[in-house]
Amino acid sequence: LNQNEYLIVADFDSMAEMRNISLKNHETIEVFGHTLTPKYEQCQEGFIEMSSNHINSGVIIVSDEIVDETKIAYSSIIGNYEGDKKEKEDRNR
Repeated sequence: LNQNEYLIVADFDSMAEMRNISLKNHETIEVFGHTLTPKYEQCQEGFIEMSSNHINSGVIIVSDEIVDETKIAYSSIIGNYEGDKKEKEDRNR
């Protein structure tokens, strides 16, 4: 993601459809004094917090370089953990 770009991650279809209109029109947004243009013309499928329902109406993702860290209100680490189930069971014995 370049410093002048943003993208939106969403999985709530009706909200993503509305956001896609702005993305297709290349609408700019202002974040921390930077004017950003969309990297893609549609929302990227995804979520930040796991849920059994598709409830992510849209999260705006920007480059780390433009973030004013004094304004951070929430922080989390999200990962995709994969491993060998048998190996894990053997370690837990």
